[in-house]
Amino acid sequence: MVTLEPVGVIRGRIVDAETGAAIQQFRIRIGASRDLRPEDVRGSYPSELSEPGLACQARDGVFTINELTSRTPFKVIVEADGYEQLVVPRVVAHSTTNAAIVDFALRKRVPQKPGQLTGRVVDHQGRPVSNVQLRLIVSSTPANGDNDNRFNWALIDSGQLGNKDYVEQYLSTVTDDEGKFELKELNPGKFLQLAFWGKKAPKGRTQALAKTQ
Repeated sequence: MVTLEPVGVIRGRIVDAETGAAIQQFRIRIGASRDLRPEDVRGSYPSELSEPGLACQARDGVFTINELTSRTPFKVIVEADGYEQLVVPRVVAHSTTNAAIVDFALRKRVPQKPGQLTGRVVDHQGRPVSNVQLRLIVSSTPANGDNDNRFNWALIDSGQLGNKDYVEQYLSTVTDDEGKFELKELNPGKFLQLAFWGKKAPKGRTQALAKTQ
């Protein structure tokens, strides 16, 4: 006899963090939670709930994500126009009879002047190197060293890194004849990594960059 787990759901309400008022238009995405505990059940979810996600419109800001595995933890990402993205690392799906409504409070986005990064690529003798491929990775949290698998080279080479929810911007450019480059419209207050490669530039990456100002 095979006993199935009951179908799980996540119920939530999207509100303004300052006023508590319901936000009526928003988008929900989910992913696998990294915060796993012994009592958890391992389950899967439809890929469309990760990308593009679930677009919602509700007067009271309430949503329900159906057809999940009960007692499975998920990461929930909430986005709404005019608000900062909210990432909740652990939300557990429960059966429809036990699922409570969880409040997700979003903070309004404060307009800030975008940052920019300019630089120059030179070889070991200080000579400029042209046509070097550059990829700028902008994230709200720093990488955990060069071996952080969230930012591995397979994701960089394929461009899939730009689709990850922990990457806010993934920008590309090449150096000019003087080895110079410029990247504009960077989200302020974020962490930067610069990956590079080319015919005369061995593949590498630097994290020795300040936060965007």
